[in-house]
Amino acid sequence: MEEFYFCTEGLTVGYHGVPLIKNIEIRLKKGEILTLIGPNGAGKTTILKSIIRQLEPLSGVAWLDGREIQRLSGNAFSKKVSVVLTDRGRPELMTCEDVLPAVIPTRDALDGFQRRTGGSCRRRWSWFM
Repeated sequence: MEEFYFCTEGLTVGYHGVPLIKNIEIRLKKGEILTLIGPNGAGKTTILKSIIRQLEPLSGVAWLDGREIQRLSGNAFSKKVSVVLTDRGRPELMTCEDVLPAVIPTRDALDGFQRRTGGSCRRRWSWFM
């Protein structure tokens, strides 16, 4: 594993014990770039989430800088890996606490708007205050 900065061996990923993609073999030297390309639902994000430890791989192993990723501490892993996922929001998983701050103005915002509009805003949102 030392010659590659990142590699996988026999990595199988999926959900609830059901394999989606089997025997993933990736080999990257430091500085190389890999692009995962495929249609929606092909498993690109599942592979990435399994590599970055958001999902447990069903089998196989991923190595980073000569060390097994699953055995790295969170601190050590975060010093070597950075990922930004662009998932769509999942409204079915959101709670009221997630939604309300996005749709209801803060008290300070309401007070400022009230000064500018002569008070109509406070009446409109009085149920929230």
